[in-house]
Amino acid sequence: MIRKKWMVVTLATCILFLGACGKKADTTSTHQESKVVKKSELPKNVKSNDWNLVLVNSDHKLKQELDFKQVTDGSIVINTKIESALNEFVAAASKAGYKASLVSGYRSISYQKEVYADSIQSYENSEKSVSEAEKLTKEYVAAPGSSEHHTGLAVDIMSSNWYAQHGDLDNSSEKDKGQKWLMDHAVDYGFILRFPKNKEKSTKIDYETWHFRYVGKDNAKYIVKHNLSLEEYITLLNKEGKK
Repeated sequence: MIRKKWMVVTLATCILFLGACGKKADTTSTHQESKVVKKSELPKNVKSNDWNLVLVNSDHKLKQELDFKQVTDGSIVINTKIESALNEFVAAASKAGYKASLVSGYRSISYQKEVYADSIQSYENSEKSVSEAEKLTKEYVAAPGSSEHHTGLAVDIMSSNWYAQHGDLDNSSEKDKGQKWLMDHAVDYGFILRFPKNKEKSTKIDYETWHFRYVGKDNAKYIVKHNLSLEEYITLLNKEGKK
């Protein structure tokens, strides 16, 4: 995750509880039915510890670098396992008339330390106190060891047209047709918008229109259909014994 304005280089809604006014028994029935649907629709043979579901966040920090094969796409490094899906995603966007730019991919823990420190320094240079600088940095920049970019499965992708005009990562890009296409069609290629709107409570990261995470097509379809964050999906899988 990269804070807009200062970083241009390398770098839904809450689950809807449909409550109904009326008898308590009716409400309970609806809730139970929803649970049955979710269980029956869970992808077969999926496990919460599958390689494409590795969870890295502020509560699940990496103490050391992950070992995986890397490939470079332009200047962006990614996990080899998502190369084909990413290429298909970007090619499809181009075919639809929306060229996409890969802004950031894999980042090592050591590099993340630099990004984190630079963000704090940038705020301090703008006359913010140390505590204010750290607080603002935490809103958009993951602490070293807690960034999804460490996995090689996360990619920051922007509509080339929008990015060429603005040159930064900004949520106002959601109004751009190209960015909207990316957000709407990521699921078709096994990607999810990792930090959607109104999911800050579970992700602990503000909404980002550019940060896409590969989880596989079946997982992506389920997550999007049921408006889940990756954290909520992992919790559901564990609860159902799929770990």
